Amino acid sequence: MYSFPYIAHATLEPQNTTACLKADGSMEVWSPSQNPQSVQQGVSGLGFSNVTVHLTRSGGGFGRRLSADFAVEAAAIAQKVPGVPIKLTWTREQDIGGDGFRPAGLALL
Repeated sequence: MYSFPYIAHATLEPQNTTACLKADGSMEVWSPSQNPQSVQQGVSGLGFSNVTVHLTRSGGGFGRRLSADFAVEAAAIAQKVPGVPIKLTWTREQDIGGDGFRPAGLALL
């Protein structure tokens, strides 16, 4: 029998993103997302085609990086200071507090 508890995804690399609103009104985002479309959709007011997401595949995702909450927060801050690259890194406590925990499981082999 193999079992695992109801637990946070706990990626190896902290949730982080760098975002910059360019002079032409487009946004560039560098993020270790598993779902770049969720980042594009989450950036408010710019439109899907005006947000370019550069994926930084590092630190593992384990399902946690399907949600773009950390990237959307960085983009929202970047929209307030055009032309300035904004780097956002969540602490482990912030990450666990915002994570959707995975379900517990039990396997009989």
